[in-house]
Amino acid sequence: MINIIHVYAKNDSMGANYVSMLTKAMKETTDMRSADDLVTFRQMCSESMPDIVHLHGTMRVPQGNYRLVLTAHGHPVDDTNYYVVIARSKMEAARTEFPRVEIVKNPLITKTTTIDETAKNMLRIYQKVMDTNVIQLMNAYTREALHVLLKAGICGDKQWVEKQLPLPQPDWRLLSIYAYFEQVSPIVRRGAQVLGIPMPDISVSPSTSYLPKGYHPLEEKPDSTVIALLHDIQAGQVTLLRFTEIDEALRREDMDEEKLLIELEDEKLKPLFSCVLQILSEQTLLDEGFMPCTPVDNQETQRLRTQLSRHMNL
Repeated sequence: MINIIHVYAKNDSMGANYVSMLTKAMKETTDMRSADDLVTFRQMCSESMPDIVHLHGTMRVPQGNYRLVLTAHGHPVDDTNYYVVIARSKMEAARTEFPRVEIVKNPLITKTTTIDETAKNMLRIYQKVMDTNVIQLMNAYTREALHVLLKAGICGDKQWVEKQLPLPQPDWRLLSIYAYFEQVSPIVRRGAQVLGIPMPDISVSPSTSYLPKGYHPLEEKPDSTVIALLHDIQAGQVTLLRFTEIDEALRREDMDEEKLLIELEDEKLKPLFSCVLQILSEQTLLDEGFMPCTPVDNQETQRLRTQLSRHMNL
Protein backbone atom coordinates (compact mmCIF):
# COMPACT_ATOMS: atom_id res chain seq x y z
CA MET A 1 0.00 0.00 0.00
CA ILE A 2 1.43 3.37 -1.03
CA ASN A 3 1.81 5.86 1.84
CA ILE A 4 0.78 9.37 0.73
CA ILE A 5 0.57 12.73 2.49
CA HIS A 6 -1.46 15.49 0.82
CA VAL A 7 -0.51 19.07 1.63
CA TYR A 8 -2.72 22.07 0.92
CA ALA A 9 -3.16 25.59 2.27
CA LYS A 10 -5.43 26.26 5.26
CA ASN A 11 -7.71 28.57 3.28
CA ASP A 12 -7.92 26.25 0.25
CA SER A 13 -11.39 24.76 0.69
CA MET A 14 -11.39 23.35 -2.85
CA GLY A 15 -8.10 21.56 -2.23
CA ALA A 16 -9.35 20.24 1.11
CA ASN A 17 -12.55 18.89 -0.47
CA TYR A 18 -10.59 17.31 -3.33
CA VAL A 19 -8.22 15.54 -0.93
CA SER A 20 -11.10 14.38 1.24
CA MET A 21 -12.80 12.94 -1.84
CA LEU A 22 -9.62 11.08 -2.91
CA THR A 23 -8.97 9.76 0.58
CA LYS A 24 -12.43 8.20 0.81
CA ALA A 25 -12.33 6.80 -2.72
CA MET A 26 -8.85 5.28 -2.35
CA LYS A 27 -8.91 4.00 1.23
CA GLU A 28 -8.61 0.38 0.07
CA THR A 29 -5.54 0.96 -2.11
CA THR A 30 -3.52 3.72 -0.41
CA ASP A 31 -2.72 5.03 3.06
CA MET A 32 -3.55 8.74 2.80
CA ARG A 33 -3.15 11.56 5.28
CA SER A 34 -3.40 15.30 4.84
CA ALA A 35 -1.88 18.41 6.35
CA ASP A 36 -2.58 22.11 5.89
CA ASP A 37 0.56 23.47 7.58
CA LEU A 38 4.26 22.57 7.67
CA VAL A 39 4.31 21.76 11.40
CA THR A 40 1.66 19.08 10.97
CA PHE A 41 3.36 17.88 7.79
CA ARG A 42 6.74 17.40 9.52
CA GLN A 43 5.07 15.53 12.37
CA MET A 44 3.30 13.22 9.92
CA CYS A 45 6.57 12.58 8.06
CA SER A 46 8.31 11.55 11.27
CA GLU A 47 5.44 9.23 12.14
CA SER A 48 4.59 7.62 8.81
CA MET A 49 7.60 8.07 6.44
CA PRO A 50 5.53 8.76 3.29
CA ASP A 51 6.38 7.33 -0.12
CA ILE A 52 4.76 10.28 -1.91
CA VAL A 53 3.98 13.84 -0.87
CA HIS A 54 1.20 15.26 -3.04
CA LEU A 55 1.19 19.06 -3.05
CA HIS A 56 -1.87 21.10 -3.96
CA GLY A 57 -2.04 24.67 -5.20
CA THR A 58 0.74 26.89 -3.89
CA MET A 59 1.90 24.74 -0.98
CA ARG A 60 5.57 23.73 -0.98
CA VAL A 61 7.61 21.55 1.38
CA PRO A 62 11.35 20.88 1.80
CA GLN A 63 12.91 18.06 -0.22
CA GLY A 64 12.99 14.81 1.72
CA ASN A 65 13.03 11.04 1.47
CA TYR A 66 9.78 11.04 -0.48
CA ARG A 67 8.61 11.66 -4.04
CA LEU A 68 6.86 14.91 -4.88
CA VAL A 69 3.69 15.13 -6.97
CA LEU A 70 1.95 18.43 -7.70
CA THR A 71 -1.63 19.27 -8.61
CA ALA A 72 -1.40 22.97 -9.35
CA HIS A 73 -5.18 23.59 -9.44
CA GLY A 74 -4.67 26.40 -11.94
CA HIS A 75 -1.64 28.01 -10.27
CA PRO A 76 1.73 28.44 -12.07
CA VAL A 77 4.14 25.50 -11.85
CA ASP A 78 7.66 26.17 -10.57
CA ASP A 79 10.76 24.13 -11.41
CA THR A 80 10.79 21.96 -8.28
CA ASN A 81 11.89 18.37 -8.73
CA TYR A 82 8.40 16.86 -9.10
CA TYR A 83 7.98 13.37 -10.46
CA VAL A 84 4.83 14.49 -12.22
CA VAL A 85 2.53 17.50 -12.43
CA ILE A 86 -1.21 16.83 -12.64
CA ALA A 87 -3.39 19.14 -14.73
CA ARG A 88 -7.19 19.31 -14.70
CA SER A 89 -7.64 19.68 -18.45
CA LYS A 90 -5.85 19.59 -21.79
CA MET A 91 -5.80 23.39 -21.80
CA GLU A 92 -4.12 23.53 -18.41
CA ALA A 93 -1.65 20.83 -19.44
CA ALA A 94 -0.73 22.81 -22.57
CA ARG A 95 0.11 25.83 -20.43
CA THR A 96 2.31 23.75 -18.11
CA GLU A 97 5.96 23.84 -19.14
CA PHE A 98 6.97 20.67 -17.32
CA PRO A 99 8.37 17.49 -18.92
CA ARG A 100 5.89 15.13 -17.20
CA VAL A 101 2.24 16.19 -17.11
CA GLU A 102 -0.78 13.95 -16.56
CA ILE A 103 -4.40 15.04 -17.04
CA VAL A 104 -6.84 14.03 -14.29
CA LYS A 105 -10.23 15.70 -14.38
CA ASN A 106 -11.65 16.95 -11.10
CA PRO A 107 -15.23 15.70 -10.49
CA LEU A 108 -15.82 18.63 -8.14
CA ILE A 109 -15.66 21.08 -11.05
CA THR A 110 -16.75 19.01 -14.06
CA LYS A 111 -19.42 16.41 -14.79
CA THR A 112 -17.30 14.73 -17.49
CA THR A 113 -15.73 12.38 -14.95
CA THR A 114 -16.60 10.53 -11.76
CA ILE A 115 -14.96 10.12 -8.37
CA ASP A 116 -14.19 6.48 -9.16
CA GLU A 117 -12.55 7.40 -12.49
CA THR A 118 -10.45 10.09 -10.80
CA ALA A 119 -9.36 7.66 -8.09
CA LYS A 120 -8.44 5.05 -10.73
CA ASN A 121 -6.31 7.57 -12.63
CA MET A 122 -4.62 8.81 -9.46
CA LEU A 123 -3.75 5.26 -8.37
CA ARG A 124 -2.19 4.62 -11.79
CA ILE A 125 -0.08 7.78 -11.45
CA TYR A 126 0.98 7.02 -7.88
CA GLN A 127 2.06 3.50 -8.91
CA LYS A 128 3.95 4.90 -11.90
CA VAL A 129 5.76 7.33 -9.59
CA MET A 130 6.76 4.42 -7.35
CA ASP A 131 7.90 2.42 -10.41
CA THR A 132 10.30 5.20 -11.47
CA ASN A 133 13.97 5.53 -10.43
CA VAL A 134 13.57 2.06 -8.94
CA ILE A 135 17.27 1.55 -8.23
CA GLN A 136 16.91 4.19 -5.51
CA LEU A 137 14.30 2.01 -3.81
CA MET A 138 16.19 -1.29 -4.02
CA ASN A 139 17.44 -2.70 -0.74
CA ALA A 140 20.76 -4.51 -0.44
CA TYR A 141 19.09 -7.92 -0.88
CA THR A 142 17.52 -6.93 -4.20
CA ARG A 143 20.79 -5.52 -5.52
CA GLU A 144 22.67 -8.65 -4.47
CA ALA A 145 20.05 -10.88 -6.07
CA LEU A 146 20.33 -8.92 -9.32
CA HIS A 147 24.11 -9.48 -9.46
CA VAL A 148 23.77 -13.22 -8.78
CA LEU A 149 20.98 -13.65 -11.35
CA LEU A 150 23.04 -11.80 -13.98
CA LYS A 151 26.05 -14.04 -13.36
CA ALA A 152 23.95 -17.21 -13.45
CA GLY A 153 22.23 -16.02 -16.63
CA ILE A 154 25.51 -15.22 -18.35
CA CYS A 155 27.29 -18.41 -17.27
CA GLY A 156 24.31 -20.70 -17.70
CA ASP A 157 25.55 -22.96 -14.91
CA LYS A 158 24.68 -22.96 -11.22
CA GLN A 159 28.18 -23.99 -10.17
CA TRP A 160 29.56 -20.54 -11.05
CA VAL A 161 27.40 -18.86 -8.39
CA GLU A 162 27.44 -21.47 -5.62
CA LYS A 163 29.58 -19.18 -3.45
CA GLN A 164 26.87 -16.50 -3.65
CA LEU A 165 24.00 -18.82 -2.69
CA PRO A 166 21.55 -18.97 -0.97
CA LEU A 167 20.03 -16.09 -2.90
CA PRO A 168 18.36 -13.41 -0.76
CA GLN A 169 14.68 -12.70 -1.37
CA PRO A 170 14.52 -9.69 -3.69
CA ASP A 171 11.77 -7.19 -4.41
CA TRP A 172 10.81 -8.80 -7.69
CA ARG A 173 8.82 -5.83 -8.94
CA LEU A 174 11.69 -3.36 -8.59
CA LEU A 175 14.17 -5.89 -10.00
CA SER A 176 11.95 -6.69 -12.98
CA ILE A 177 11.37 -3.03 -13.84
CA TYR A 178 15.06 -2.18 -13.61
CA ALA A 179 16.07 -5.20 -15.69
CA TYR A 180 13.47 -4.32 -18.33
CA PHE A 181 14.65 -0.76 -18.88
CA GLU A 182 18.32 -1.74 -18.68
CA GLN A 183 17.53 -4.41 -21.31
CA VAL A 184 18.85 -7.37 -19.31
CA SER A 185 15.51 -9.09 -18.60
CA PRO A 186 16.36 -12.20 -20.70
CA ILE A 187 19.61 -12.69 -18.75
CA VAL A 188 17.84 -12.27 -15.40
CA ARG A 189 15.09 -14.74 -16.36
CA ARG A 190 17.69 -17.23 -17.61
CA GLY A 191 19.56 -16.83 -14.33
CA ALA A 192 16.42 -17.61 -12.35
CA GLN A 193 15.87 -20.75 -14.46
CA VAL A 194 19.47 -21.86 -13.98
CA LEU A 195 19.14 -21.45 -10.21
CA GLY A 196 15.69 -23.08 -10.11
CA ILE A 197 14.10 -19.95 -8.65
CA PRO A 198 10.44 -19.27 -9.49
CA MET A 199 10.47 -15.71 -10.82
CA PRO A 200 7.02 -14.09 -10.78
CA ASP A 201 5.65 -12.89 -14.11
CA ILE A 202 5.51 -9.13 -13.58
CA SER A 203 4.15 -7.13 -16.48
CA VAL A 204 6.45 -4.26 -17.48
CA SER A 205 6.05 -2.01 -20.51
CA PRO A 206 7.48 1.31 -21.75
CA SER A 207 4.63 3.07 -19.93
CA THR A 208 5.35 1.48 -16.55
CA SER A 209 7.74 4.23 -15.45
CA TYR A 210 8.43 7.89 -16.09
CA LEU A 211 11.61 7.90 -18.16
CA PRO A 212 14.45 10.44 -18.32
CA LYS A 213 14.49 12.81 -21.26
CA GLY A 214 16.31 11.24 -24.20
CA TYR A 215 16.03 7.65 -22.98
CA HIS A 216 15.80 5.11 -25.76
CA PRO A 217 16.57 1.38 -25.89
CA LEU A 218 20.00 0.48 -27.24
CA GLU A 219 20.69 -1.90 -30.08
CA GLU A 220 21.72 -5.21 -28.57
CA LYS A 221 25.19 -6.40 -29.62
CA PRO A 222 25.56 -9.91 -28.19
CA ASP A 223 28.30 -10.94 -30.64
CA SER A 224 30.25 -7.68 -30.71
CA THR A 225 33.92 -7.38 -29.78
CA VAL A 226 35.19 -6.03 -26.48
CA ILE A 227 36.81 -3.14 -28.36
CA ALA A 228 33.56 -2.15 -30.06
CA LEU A 229 31.64 -2.34 -26.78
CA LEU A 230 34.26 -0.20 -25.04
CA HIS A 231 33.90 2.41 -27.75
CA ASP A 232 30.15 2.46 -27.04
CA ILE A 233 30.81 3.02 -23.33
CA GLN A 234 33.36 5.70 -24.18
CA ALA A 235 30.68 7.39 -26.30
CA GLY A 236 28.28 7.51 -23.34
CA GLN A 237 26.42 4.19 -23.49
CA VAL A 238 27.14 3.43 -19.84
CA THR A 239 24.36 0.90 -19.36
CA LEU A 240 24.04 -2.49 -17.73
CA LEU A 241 23.39 -4.02 -21.15
CA ARG A 242 26.81 -2.99 -22.46
CA PHE A 243 28.55 -4.30 -19.35
CA THR A 244 26.83 -7.69 -19.57
CA GLU A 245 27.80 -7.93 -23.24
CA ILE A 246 31.46 -7.31 -22.33
CA ASP A 247 31.21 -10.01 -19.64
CA GLU A 248 29.81 -12.46 -22.19
CA ALA A 249 32.55 -11.56 -24.69
CA LEU A 250 35.29 -12.18 -22.12
CA ARG A 251 33.87 -15.64 -21.34
CA ARG A 252 33.84 -16.85 -24.95
CA GLU A 253 35.98 -19.89 -25.68
CA ASP A 254 37.67 -18.12 -28.59
CA MET A 255 38.72 -15.13 -26.48
CA ASP A 256 42.42 -14.41 -27.17
CA GLU A 257 43.54 -12.37 -24.16
CA GLU A 258 46.99 -11.52 -25.53
CA LYS A 259 45.49 -10.23 -28.77
CA LEU A 260 42.89 -8.24 -26.82
CA LEU A 261 45.57 -6.56 -24.69
CA ILE A 262 47.48 -5.52 -27.82
CA GLU A 263 44.30 -4.10 -29.35
CA LEU A 264 43.53 -2.24 -26.14
CA GLU A 265 46.97 -0.63 -26.19
CA ASP A 266 46.62 0.29 -29.88
CA GLU A 267 43.19 1.86 -29.28
CA LYS A 268 44.35 3.51 -26.01
CA LEU A 269 41.48 1.77 -24.25
CA LYS A 270 43.35 -0.16 -21.56
CA PRO A 271 42.77 2.41 -18.78
CA LEU A 272 39.02 2.38 -19.50
CA PHE A 273 39.00 -1.41 -19.78
CA SER A 274 40.66 -1.77 -16.36
CA CYS A 275 37.90 0.38 -14.86
CA VAL A 276 35.22 -1.62 -16.67
CA LEU A 277 36.62 -4.84 -15.19
CA GLN A 278 36.11 -3.38 -11.70
CA ILE A 279 32.49 -2.53 -12.54
CA LEU A 280 31.99 -6.04 -13.91
CA SER A 281 33.33 -7.55 -10.68
CA GLU A 282 30.57 -5.63 -8.88
CA GLN A 283 27.65 -5.87 -11.32
CA THR A 284 28.00 -9.29 -12.96
CA LEU A 285 30.43 -10.85 -10.46
CA LEU A 286 33.01 -11.48 -13.18
CA ASP A 287 35.75 -13.79 -11.84
CA GLU A 288 39.43 -12.81 -11.93
CA GLY A 289 40.14 -15.83 -14.12
CA PHE A 290 38.32 -14.11 -16.99
CA MET A 291 40.10 -10.79 -16.52
CA PRO A 292 42.96 -10.23 -19.01
CA CYS A 293 44.43 -7.55 -16.71
CA THR A 294 44.02 -6.19 -13.19
CA PRO A 295 40.85 -4.21 -12.46
CA VAL A 296 41.31 -0.64 -11.29
CA ASP A 297 39.14 1.37 -8.89
CA ASN A 298 39.90 5.05 -9.44
CA GLN A 299 38.11 8.30 -10.30
CA GLU A 300 37.21 7.04 -13.77
CA THR A 301 35.75 3.88 -12.23
CA GLN A 302 33.67 5.98 -9.87
CA ARG A 303 32.48 8.10 -12.79
CA LEU A 304 31.30 4.96 -14.61
CA ARG A 305 29.71 3.63 -11.42
CA THR A 306 27.83 6.89 -10.91
CA GLN A 307 26.69 7.07 -14.54
CA LEU A 308 25.40 3.52 -14.39
CA SER A 309 23.50 4.12 -11.15
CA ARG A 310 21.93 7.31 -12.57
CA HIS A 311 21.21 6.00 -16.05
CA MET A 312 17.46 5.71 -15.44
CA ASN A 313 17.14 8.73 -13.11
CA LEU A 314 14.78 11.52 -14.07
